[in-house]
Amino acid sequence: HGSPAGSTLFGDDEYLFVVGSSGNECQVLRALDGQRLGTRKLPPEHQRLVTFGRFIVSWSTVNNRQVLAMHDVFKDEELWRHDFNPGSLACLVGSDEVAVLSTNGQFKLVSMATGNVKIDNVVKLEPNTNEMYVLRNSQGYVLVTSRPWQANNQVGFVNAVNGGIDNPVVNGQVHGFTPEGKLAWST
Repeated sequence: HGSPAGSTLFGDDEYLFVVGSSGNECQVLRALDGQRLGTRKLPPEHQRLVTFGRFIVSWSTVNNRQVLAMHDVFKDEELWRHDFNPGSLACLVGSDEVAVLSTNGQFKLVSMATGNVKIDNVVKLEPNTNEMYVLRNSQGYVLVTSRPWQANNQVGFVNAVNGGIDNPVVNGQVHGFTPEGKLAWST
């Protein structure tokens, strides 16, 4: 169909979405036979966290609030939405959940498929927290927060461990949650 080189593709068993270099809209093709079905508008690229079938999960600022939302691209419809304080942080957890940490310490874990909140808890948050990581395993979740590193008399400089790209230097708190979402421990 003459899609531009370097296009991004996403979709499901019914529709294929072809995002060209502009990134603001996509061509819609029927997956069965490739027939063009039109175009659809997309959230700006910097707001898209992930595609999930025909859906886009976005993280944006609306009316001075951080908004996590799932959009059905084909129907041009918002399926679910959660609003958070300005300055909140978001990160993907696996391929099916999004974690959000608000500036007041409220921690939420949202299922992308349903929009349901799986964890809604409050943790101690240090001033200037600017990063978070969430790890999931069979025994629950671990939330790791971090803030900018400040040298002191005991430690001059800290480097990440060599050997990989996912070795962040952490300067913050660590919190463990049960699979049911209860805060189990903090350090």
